Amino acid sequence: MDQHLITILFLFIPGFLAMALADALTPAITRSQFDKTVNAAILTLLIFFIYSLFFDALPFTLWTGPAPGGEQSPAIVLRLPNMAGMFAIAVALALLYAWSVTHDAHMRIFRGLGLSNVSARRNAWADAFSGHRRYVIVHLKDGRRILGWPGYFGDGAEDTNIFLTNPSWVTDDNVAENCGDDGMLITPEAGVELVEFVKKQ
Repeated sequence: MDQHLITILFLFIPGFLAMALADALTPAITRSQFDKTVNAAILTLLIFFIYSLFFDALPFTLWTGPAPGGEQSPAIVLRLPNMAGMFAIAVALALLYAWSVTHDAHMRIFRGLGLSNVSARRNAWADAFSGHRRYVIVHLKDGRRILGWPGYFGDGAEDTNIFLTNPSWVTDDNVAENCGDDGMLITPEAGVELVEFVKKQ
């Protein structure tokens, strides 16, 4: 394999690592192979920019030495402290990105500056449940209503499951009757018509 190709592939590893970790911590987004490559390249540039602020040498060198038969055989020689620093930067960037998306931190700043009107989360479903942490009343298509705390919820695209903790049935007189269960999983088959977010007292 060409030495330059080996070097390029090795340089992309931190970017792919950061992207994979960020995807694991945030709602999955379907990306094409081209999108993944572009994102990995951007992350790699950012990682190596930060890396260059702390280290003078690359975390590896490509060494070409003799192999059996007299041919030249390329090999990667790692500088372990530098390599550890580079991967630490990749992990830190992935964690920072995941935190920012989960809390809509960076897009909140852009909205405040009037530069955008969208959020970092995948859709309005995820926005509503993540941005309004409070009790909800789920209205089902058969007329029943359930009050509870949304402990877990789907991303809203194809997964609209809602897991309510401390669930209570809401009667026609607007009285909450405890179900006596620790939690209740409401699936799409139950037919969620609307979700009412209870006003904080």
